[in-house]
Amino acid sequence: MALAISFENLLNCVNYLLPNVSRSDLRNKLYCMQLAGWIDRELYSGKDYFFTCYDIDSLEYAYKDGVADRDNARRKLEVTTALGNLENAPRHVRKTASARRGAK
Repeated sequence: MALAISFENLLNCVNYLLPNVSRSDLRNKLYCMQLAGWIDRELYSGKDYFFTCYDIDSLEYAYKDGVADRDNARRKLEVTTALGNLENAPRHVRKTASARRGAK
């Protein structure tokens, strides 16, 4: 949901949800996702920035019984906004990510 996110910030987000994922585990998973063509990366100023290659979200979401708020669009917007506030990727990286995302 981030346009582009640095490896460190991505690792922090993943570790918040899955505390046992190591740096090398995440690097391996990202490498496999890049080989599959699901994501790409841009190296800029010594930092790797990762981004998806598709505009379409391939995941389906489900909620527990009894959850009143099931508005996917609002939740996605909240996450996208939070990630945007967390990572203000350089303009060049954002432009590259947008161009590659739209090219698929």
